Amino acid sequence: MSPSTIRTYLSSISFTHKIYNMPDPTNAPNIAIILSGVSKQYTNSNSQTRKPLLPITTNVMQQLLAHLHLATRNKYDMLMYKALFLICYYGCMRASEVVLSTNPQHVLLDKDIEINDTCVTICFRSYKHHNGKPKKFNIKEKRGSLLCPVEALKRYRSIRPAATRQFFVFQTGLPLQRQHLSCILKKTASHTTLDHTRFNTHSFRIGRATQLHNMGANEKEIMTTGRWKSNAYKQYIRPHCITLSNK
Repeated sequence: MSPSTIRTYLSSISFTHKIYNMPDPTNAPNIAIILSGVSKQYTNSNSQTRKPLLPITTNVMQQLLAHLHLATRNKYDMLMYKALFLICYYGCMRASEVVLSTNPQHVLLDKDIEINDTCVTICFRSYKHHNGKPKKFNIKEKRGSLLCPVEALKRYRSIRPAATRQFFVFQTGLPLQRQHLSCILKKTASHTTLDHTRFNTHSFRIGRATQLHNMGANEKEIMTTGRWKSNAYKQYIRPHCITLSNK
């Protein structure tokens, strides 16, 4: 199990204890020590054998959505995951910015999403490296396309439990977590011709940055889309991987 997965599980435990006003067991000093040791061991054992992640491009997205019904038979879940995949891609989003992960403050709430006929406006209240000021980002419709994020988000919002704060929730109202997104992504990819072992939640962000670069977007546009503050975005641009991921 990877350190990030362990942190996600710990975050879920922490979140549950907090909403019930119970002491948070994940704040224990030995937890941080154990995590540090696991991270070092994991890095050392995987640095030589791990292949780089592949980008989720629009071609890859088409394959994923075409095979999503093989990963889950539940109609609600299919609509939810389609909307989630598309917002993660077009919003160039970190998993922690949209579903429950290591920092519950980052998670996307229902009030953070505005949907009209032509676009979706996301209000990022909190995200990695943010300066404390909310940031809004617009995702335009792709009229007539199966990859239209506006249409997918409209359909999902029309069926989601209205009383829940977090935007992406299961039909029961329970919040969607990072491991759920990672699991359904890999499971869906395994039904395609794709190498599912080379995709994870960061592949959406890698794919969007790479395609913006290939479409001729300038540095400022890519950094704005992904909420980058430095040239760190360059490590996400992987045009040499597009052929591999589109096979």
